[in-house]
Amino acid sequence: MTLPARLGHLPWTRYHRKVAGTLALCFAFELADINSFAYVAPTVHHALNLGLRGISVVTAAGFLGMFAGATAGGRVAERAGRKRALRGSVLWFSVCSLATAGAFDTVSLLATRFLTGCGLGAMTVVAVTYLTELIPEHQRGRVQAGTLAVGLLGIPAMAFFARAVIGLGPQSWRLVFVFGALGVVPLVITRWLPESPAPRRVPGAPLRLLRGSFARRTIMLASVWIFLTLSYYGFASFAPTLLHEHGFTVTHSVGYTALTTLGAVPGALLAWPVADRFGLRGPVTVFSLMFAGAGVAYGLTFAPAAIVVFGFLVAALNQTLVALLYSHTPRLFPGEIRARATGLCYGAGRLANAFGPLLVGQISLSLGYTAVFVFVGACGAAIAVAVLTLAPRRSEEPVTLPSRR
Repeated sequence: MTLPARLGHLPWTRYHRKVAGTLALCFAFELADINSFAYVAPTVHHALNLGLRGISVVTAAGFLGMFAGATAGGRVAERAGRKRALRGSVLWFSVCSLATAGAFDTVSLLATRFLTGCGLGAMTVVAVTYLTELIPEHQRGRVQAGTLAVGLLGIPAMAFFARAVIGLGPQSWRLVFVFGALGVVPLVITRWLPESPAPRRVPGAPLRLLRGSFARRTIMLASVWIFLTLSYYGFASFAPTLLHEHGFTVTHSVGYTALTTLGAVPGALLAWPVADRFGLRGPVTVFSLMFAGAGVAYGLTFAPAAIVVFGFLVAALNQTLVALLYSHTPRLFPGEIRARATGLCYGAGRLANAFGPLLVGQISLSLGYTAVFVFVGACGAAIAVAVLTLAPRRSEEPVTLPSRR
C-alpha cells in the first residue's frame, strides 16, 4: 500500500482537526475577499468616477483572475508541492488586496482585482486538494463540508466590517481591502502544516486528463461547476434589482436578499452526513434538482415570506453542492494529476462567473423576470443530467493513470 493510501486509512485525530481548522481560516479570508468589491462598489463608483459598466468590468476581472489562478495553481501545486503553493497563494491574494486599497483609477483597480483573483482561485484549488490528501478517507466529505461552513463565516464578517467603516469618509472603502489583506494571519499559522504525500509526477500525465475515463470526469465536473456558478451568481447578482423593479422598495429588496444569504452555512453542513456515505451521483443529483425547484419557485412568487424561504433554499442548496464538489472533484483523479484536474474544473466555473451576470441581465431584458429563474432551474437540471450521464458509478473507486504505450 502506498503512503497516501496508508495515511487515508488512519483514524481521525486532533492533528486532523488542526489541519481542517487552519484551512478553514484560509477559506474565511478567501471568501471574505471574493465578496469585498460588492460591498464597496457604490462608494468606489463615486470615489473613482467608476460607471456601472466599469463596476461590471472590474467584477468580471476578479473572476477572470480566479480562472487564471485556479488553472495555474494546480500546476504550481504539482511542481512545488501543496504546502508551498497554499502559502504562496495566500500571500499573493493578501498582498494584492492591500494593493487594491491603494488603487487610484479604473485601470489600477482593474489590475489589482484581477491579480487578487489569481491568488484566490489558486488558494481554493490547492486547499481542497490538500485536504483530500491529508484527511482520512472516511472523513473527507464531512471535513470539506465543515471547513467550507466555517470559511463562509468570512462573508458576514466582511459585510459587517464594510458596513461599519464605509460611512467614515469618502476614502474609507480602502479599509475594506486592508481587511482582505489580513489573510497573512493564516499564512503565519500554515507554517506548521506538513507537505502532502502526493504521488510523484508522471511525465505526460496532464495530457491524459482529456483521454478515456478521465475525459468523462473532466467534462462532467467542468460542466457541473459551470452550471452551478452561472445559475447562483446570476441569481445573487440580480435578485435585489429584479425585486425592486417589480414593486418592492430598495430597502425591502436588499433586506430579503440579505436574509436569504443566511442559508449558506447550514447549506454547507447539509453535505456533512451524505458526502462520505453516498458518493457523488446520488447526492448531487438530488440536491441539484431541489436547487432547480427552489430557483423556479422563487421566480413564481411575490409573497415576501415565500421569497425569503425560497431564496434561503437557493443559497443553502448552492453551498451544499459546492461542499460536495469540493469533496469529490479531487477524489476523481489520481494524485499525479489531482491538483491540475481540480484547477481546470473549478476554473471553468470561475470563468463562467465573469459572463454569468451579463447573460442573466440579457435574459431579463429579453424574456422578463420569470425567465431568469427558469434559467436558474434549468441550470440545476443540467447539473443532474451531467452527473447521471457522465459520473462514475462510485466516486471513491481507485483511479490510476493508464500505462503509456
